[in-house]
Amino acid sequence: MAEADRSWRSVILAALEAGDWPVAEGGLRRLLQTAPERPELLDLLGYACFMQGRFREAEATLRHALDAGSTSFWTWHKLGDVRRALHDPTGALQGYEAALRQGSDSPLTVRNAMEVLFDRRPAEAIERLQALLATATEPGRRAQILSGACQAALRVQGSELIDWLLRQGLADAAVQADAMHHLVLALDLDEALQHLPSCGPSWARALRERLQGLVEPGQGLLGPEPGQQLPPPAPAQQ
Repeated sequence: MAEADRSWRSVILAALEAGDWPVAEGGLRRLLQTAPERPELLDLLGYACFMQGRFREAEATLRHALDAGSTSFWTWHKLGDVRRALHDPTGALQGYEAALRQGSDSPLTVRNAMEVLFDRRPAEAIERLQALLATATEPGRRAQILSGACQAALRVQGSELIDWLLRQGLADAAVQADAMHHLVLALDLDEALQHLPSCGPSWARALRERLQGLVEPGQGLLGPEPGQQLPPPAPAQQ
């Protein structure tokens, strides 16, 4: 029996890695026949059901995993994903917040929570992000929170989160690039220049050169680089 279980586990792991959810589900159900209250197996079965679009069954299985004693934050995170798929933002947020209380160290939990909050009210997402950062005493934890927030900022419909991250100097390179891309496309050069100091010096120099190329040398809105002298005016024609 132990040898058979090991064989099934190998099949399940390979199926999960390949995204072959029906095979993974079949293997998990086989193992659950002899261990029906194993929380880690129920957790994975709930995920397999979720990935096949059977959200109600996934929710029931994940709640069974919690009742069976699952202590993994991923169970709560997956439950949040299921409630989100069922168009229940309140239930989704409850799942993500429970995952955070359970010690989630995944940027995905923060990302998903930020997206749900942003859809409700952008200011609410920013307030929650501020609260999370205020309690992040370890540098690694702070980095995980910011990674999730930056991912969310690039996915939501609206610029409020991007703008806040830029103003606080917390935007990562991807967020900076996205912000600059939209500002330059909109020809909002003044706003783009305001954000240049938050980008790296090579970024700022390269972007300034590109923008300067849009206007006559020495005559544009940007003016000369610091320390650069404008060429003298051409002599008047006689």
